[in-house]
Amino acid sequence: MKRIAGGLFAFLFLIGTSGEAVAQIGIDFGVRGGVSVTSASFELDTFDPDNRTGFVGGPFLNVDLGIFGVQVAALYHQMGFEDPDSNTDLEFTYYEIPAIVKIGVPLPRMKPSIFGGVALGYEGSCEINGADCADGETSSTQYAGVAGADVALYLGNFSMWADGRYNFGVSDVFDEGELLDGIGSFKHRAWNFTVGLGFRL
Repeated sequence: MKRIAGGLFAFLFLIGTSGEAVAQIGIDFGVRGGVSVTSASFELDTFDPDNRTGFVGGPFLNVDLGIFGVQVAALYHQMGFEDPDSNTDLEFTYYEIPAIVKIGVPLPRMKPSIFGGVALGYEGSCEINGADCADGETSSTQYAGVAGADVALYLGNFSMWADGRYNFGVSDVFDEGELLDGIGSFKHRAWNFTVGLGFRL
């Protein structure tokens, strides 16, 4: 998956290095989607869980201020992990609002950027070993840090986007401490790789 994301970034970079310079100030609205490869960070290091691959995507609004920029989004994010040895399988969905600050290099027809920020997630569903989580077992809100890079390729009023980011939870998923034997409290971890389309407002 990382190789695919790297190849896509390189492809957009090669295409975007010719043509007119990117506008220094602009607002773009778009939609993006892709895969989220998730796991967890545990209070008790008793096993190494397998990654879970899910979907992440939704609309975004990007404000380009030349070298700097800001972006907000509203994402549907599938997360969780599984461990065959302990027969543990957790699945979550969140409605996530990330807000990031970007630093980029405006090039002809494109702009690669690095970014960092925060994300607020609202739990949509939770399943433990195929059964719904009981009320009050998990926190209804999640806070996370976000870091990554993206590249935008501008084609007139339209744009193509590729985004890779690391989402690291800073709040415990379980409200009641240790819910499953050997797990204790844990925090989400996720690699997101998305592509999208946008247009200039």
